[in-house]
Order: sequence, then structure tokens, then C-alpha cells
Amino acid sequence: MIISFVNIIETRSLLDKGAVFMKNVPVILMFLFIIFAFLFNLLGLMHLVSIFITSPILFIALLIFIGYLNNRNRFKGF
Repeated sequence: MIISFVNIIETRSLLDKGAVFMKNVPVILMFLFIIFAFLFNLLGLMHLVSIFITSPILFIALLIFIGYLNNRNRFKGF
């Protein structure tokens, strides 16, 4: 009886960790997109790629990230 109860507690803790990870996946992906856009923008600053292409990509990446963080815990009313 005790062994099965301990297994249930361990299983729930693993499921909770998975849920927390799945909740943070969009934030992680957006952060990676920002890093990619920043590095791509550095190529634009070195005149290897047009800065007119790289700057809007970085701006859009930051805009999406900030917009997502702003709307994540918004109270939607009763």
C-alpha cells in the first residue's frame, strides 16, 4: 500500500513538471526567435544582408514576445 502511494506521488510530480515545461514552450520558442533575429540583424549591420530586411524581423520578434507576455495573465471579466 505504501509503495503504490509513493509511486502515485512520484507520477504526479513528473506530470506537473511536464505541464510546467509545456506552459513555457511558447516563451522559449519566442526567445530563440529573438536570438535568431538579433544574430541576423548583426549580419545586417555588417552589410552581409540588407538592414531593411533584418530590422523589421527583429522588431516583429520583440513585438510578438512583449505582446504575448502582456496578454498572458489578463483578466477577461466575469
